[in-house]
Amino acid sequence: MPHHPGGSGDAPTEPTARGSAAVVFATTVRMGPDEVFHGKYVESVCFVWTVDGLGVIECNGQSIEANADSLIRLPWGHEVKYRAQRSSPFHFGVLHVIPWLSFDEDFTPRVAVHPDDPLMGSVNRRADGSGDAVTVISGSSRAGARIRILAGYAVERFLTESTAEASLRSLGALVMDESAIWDGSDEEREPAALNMMTRFVEDNLRSPLTVPEIAAAAGVSTPTAQRLFTRYTGMSVGTWLRNRRMREAAKLLRSTSLHVREVAAHVGVPDPYYFSRAFRTTFGASPSHYASHAAQVDESVRARGNGRTDRAAE
Repeated sequence: MPHHPGGSGDAPTEPTARGSAAVVFATTVRMGPDEVFHGKYVESVCFVWTVDGLGVIECNGQSIEANADSLIRLPWGHEVKYRAQRSSPFHFGVLHVIPWLSFDEDFTPRVAVHPDDPLMGSVNRRADGSGDAVTVISGSSRAGARIRILAGYAVERFLTESTAEASLRSLGALVMDESAIWDGSDEEREPAALNMMTRFVEDNLRSPLTVPEIAAAAGVSTPTAQRLFTRYTGMSVGTWLRNRRMREAAKLLRSTSLHVREVAAHVGVPDPYYFSRAFRTTFGASPSHYASHAAQVDESVRARGNGRTDRAAE
């Protein structure tokens, strides 16, 4: 693994100069089943999203099951453990933002990872005053979807070493502006009608659902259903339904011995050829290849005993 989630250090002191938010690190991390990363003290506001697999994030006394739709904000000065589930690898992304970075500091795009690092407790870096709460929102809400787009772009910038100060400060400002509305305001709440439709899909995932049937579950018209899904998930009803089916299929391929045809039927796609095309579009691999890889990982875990590797993010 070329990168790790974060670092450790001491609490910051008050700054005295002008500054702005800035992204200082972004990457994706792949963990094997039961693997653990531990950041004892991380001086950033960190945004975490799941790329694939299953994991648990423990932060400041809270335990959060990370899923494909969650976007998690970890507060300044947090202690965090990232744990992959025993049955699955965990592939996730992290975006580290300094909410206030002085213009007087020589721009250093990184998170300090050792207690004696000169960036720890710097008067030129500070929190945003939002407290120590861990916040979780839907990654498909409007704010969540926009932050995930920004985070993906930030990862690409760091992969290509395109870390110009002006660009990363602009990104940081955009991310913090988007996350500032994570206060449960009506604008970001999913309407009851949308919740009714998504619950209907969850309860009937094995059935060949149509958009009018999904809309009828909430007593709304098909155009209204399309508008709600597009506004709050960024996807049409059909695209959201397909993605939900494929996520469930991936879970079954990882955790059961069902054949591909059986998995397809279980998630409401009776045509195995369409299922294979949709799965490849979603995950970049055929269902059989995905299942084979998951079985190899599981066999590796059994061969290692409990398979746990405790690794501090240092």
